[in-house]
Amino acid sequence: MKHYTNDFMEEHPVGGCLGVIIMIALLIFAGPWVVMHAWNLIVAGMFAGPAITYWTAFWGTWAVHILFEKTINVKRD
Repeated sequence: MKHYTNDFMEEHPVGGCLGVIIMIALLIFAGPWVVMHAWNLIVAGMFAGPAITYWTAFWGTWAVHILFEKTINVKRD
């Protein structure tokens, strides 16, 4: 059985943690960006509604996440 080593991780142990932190930040901050652009294209562009800023989309998506949980409980007898 071969044992593969990752030279970068041995020399820079923080690199793995930094990569995980960057991925989490992208997941948190990319969703509201998509919502903002979709809202501004559809509602503001097509229906002459108000345009929203990034932070409005950010806090709005977090409010929706808090109000409506993503979990679905299915009980089978």
